[in-house]
Amino acid sequence: MTCSTSTILAILEAFGCGAAIASTDGAIHAENASAERILRMIRQGHALGSAPGHLPRRLLAMLEANAPAPVSMNLAGDRPYVARKLSLGEDNANFLLICVDLNASQPASSKPLQSVFGLTHCEAYLAAQLCTGATLRQIAARREIGIGTVRGQLKSIFIKTGTTRQPELVALLAKLTCLNEVEVHPDHK
Repeated sequence: MTCSTSTILAILEAFGCGAAIASTDGAIHAENASAERILRMIRQGHALGSAPGHLPRRLLAMLEANAPAPVSMNLAGDRPYVARKLSLGEDNANFLLICVDLNASQPASSKPLQSVFGLTHCEAYLAAQLCTGATLRQIAARREIGIGTVRGQLKSIFIKTGTTRQPELVALLAKLTCLNEVEVHPDHK
């Protein structure tokens, strides 16, 4: 059984990874929405003139020089964008580009949190928001509830997940991002 390119790109999108299939000359053959957004940000942030449908030249040169290690590109005031080139086959004519925006947050999906740990809808929302880096006060303000209510829900989440601290909880929930819903469209030829 083989997976189509669109299926692979959709799965990586669900993980919060930008992914593109490109050739060694920099031509992009397919990309998911995250890769499109990340590559646009890199082009704008570095004022890189690259042809539409191609990887930024500077990124391509960095990938060639550092493969298979990841490379990072810093934009003003932001965390870096990280990219890695993975060969696709023996001829090395095409490769899979994995790129991650360390500024974007990927919340855990609330459905698996509810089914795996038995969290209520409100508890699952709280847990997913913690995965984005939100504080308890920010979450309380967004939901227009008291901080005491949020703290009570967090205690319940700790009990249900077998965790005792927020960093431990976030690390556990990060493992579930692979269960985020994936929308796969068949390839149209």
